Amino acid sequence: MLLSFHARGAAISERNRRRAQREGATINGDKLWTDEEIDILRHHHPQEIARKRPHRTPRGIEMKRIRSGLSKQIHFWTAAAEMSKLRRMYPKSSQEEICAAFPHSTWVNISQAARYHGFRREKPAYKPTGRTWPSTKYARNATRLGGQW
Repeated sequence: MLLSFHARGAAISERNRRRAQREGATINGDKLWTDEEIDILRHHHPQEIARKRPHRTPRGIEMKRIRSGLSKQIHFWTAAAEMSKLRRMYPKSSQEEICAAFPHSTWVNISQAARYHGFRREKPAYKPTGRTWPSTKYARNATRLGGQW
C-alpha cells in the first residue's frame, strides 16, 4: 500500500476529531465527556453517576473509568515466571508472604489461579488429641484393663 493512503486516513481521522470537539458530540451522536463529568468520575460511584447522568450508560461510565485509569486494573496470569513462583510458594508459604509476592492480586484471586493450575496447599499436621500415655509401663497395663489407666 502506498504511504499516501495511510496519510489520507490519518488526515480524515484528525479532521473528524476536530469536528467532534467543535460540535461536542461523536459521529454517532454521543456526547463527549466534559472535564466536569470526568471530575465526577473520580469522586463518585459509577451507579450514582448513572442516576445523575441519564445520557451516560453504566457500561460507558465504566469504560471511561478504565480508560482514565480510575478503575482497578485486571491482571492476567500469563507469565511463566509468575506461575513458577506461585507453584514454589503456594504449598508452604503463608498467605501474607504470598500476597506480598503478588501485590497486583488479592488472596482470593491468587488461590483461584493456583487451583486452576492444580497447585494445592499442604495440609496442616494433625493435632494430637486425647490422653497421652505417661510411659510404656502404663500402656501395657492399660491394654490389659481395656484401655483405661
